[in-house]
Amino acid sequence: MKNLFFAFTLIFSLNLCAQNTFENTKIFVRVYDLQGNKINKGRILSISESALQLERKGNTIDIPASDIGTIKTKYSGGNNVLIGAIAGTGAGFFSGDPVVIAAGAGVGAAVGGLTVLFKKSETFEIEGDKTKLKALEDLLIE
Repeated sequence: MKNLFFAFTLIFSLNLCAQNTFENTKIFVRVYDLQGNKINKGRILSISESALQLERKGNTIDIPASDIGTIKTKYSGGNNVLIGAIAGTGAGFFSGDPVVIAAGAGVGAAVGGLTVLFKKSETFEIEGDKTKLKALEDLLIE
């Protein structure tokens, strides 16, 4: 019995010892061009000196380093508000009263808005510089 417990512990702990790379972290980022316009978003697959490779909805997107102005981690604050409103609406839906449904949506959106204060997203200035893009890999994997 002790050996069986040891074997299960060993098998389930192997994932904890795996190297921390983008394959197992899947960091979500929003990418902006040099003028500050959002050009793409998705989960990082890889970073090279010449490009950032993202995965979005099953598609692979390569963004040249020269096109990247800034990279922001995590989803925007509006995403928190939307998820909160949906959760509040769903909770209010069980009452069947339209007033409670509307109140649930409002309270949920407010709670979602408050969570934005605790969101720790980061902004990285790349400014089309290939060395800054490559250095970003070390910062994100930590």
